[in-house]
Amino acid sequence: MLIKCKFLKENVPAGREYTYRSDVLVKVGDLVQINSSAKGVVTAVDVPEEEVAAFADKIKNIQGLIESDIILKNWCVVNAVSQQIQPPELLPKYFRGSVYGHPVIKDGYLRTTSPTVEILDYGDYKVIVTVTGSRYRIHPEDVALEAEVAYPGYYKRLNMEGK
Repeated sequence: MLIKCKFLKENVPAGREYTYRSDVLVKVGDLVQINSSAKGVVTAVDVPEEEVAAFADKIKNIQGLIESDIILKNWCVVNAVSQQIQPPELLPKYFRGSVYGHPVIKDGYLRTTSPTVEILDYGDYKVIVTVTGSRYRIHPEDVALEAEVAYPGYYKRLNMEGK
């Protein structure tokens, strides 16, 4: 399968798209290991062969899929000191939720993240990037009920603008 990727610089997609071959099934938004030192995010899949015919012999394979996003379920934005739920627009953003897929922490453990520096929107989900470089994937259906009740439209209101 032919795919397009953007390189990650400091955990944020940057620059133009590059075309690669992938032997593993990937989807838009997936993190991939491009080579021994570079990571990227998939920006397009099923790229037509005709689009790359002129340089098809030069296209390299990615090394594989990175499954490093930690999933947060039953999540909300909290005040770092009081741990009280706050509107999703407020800054700074600390997320609290049950962690899944963390390399060290047991699945289901309630965790408050480091401060958020970036929110990447991939359509069906968002990825929270913290100052430590950790990446937490959040889905709209996983918003904590008490956050949604207190602040309707919680997921849609989530941004880094601080309004």
